Amino acid sequence: MSATIDILPIWKKDAPAHERLYELAELARKHPDRFDKWVLVYCEDNDKRFKTRYMQGEHTRTSDCFAVLTAGIQTIYQDTER
Repeated sequence: MSATIDILPIWKKDAPAHERLYELAELARKHPDRFDKWVLVYCEDNDKRFKTRYMQGEHTRTSDCFAVLTAGIQTIYQDTER
């Protein structure tokens, strides 16, 4: 059994976006192999506009983005099924 302590995201309830993204960045730093293909999507949603923005990993092709997003949709659906 290893005595190594690993970084795990805490995902505190009601944590601001920057804290959650920081935890994700730390996880990516510690385990870059888990982030071979990634996409981050967020929306600016305020009184002035609604705009969707995204960024992707350096080696994540457009087809990979669609696959990651589709897998994410399926995971969210399965996790929230009653």
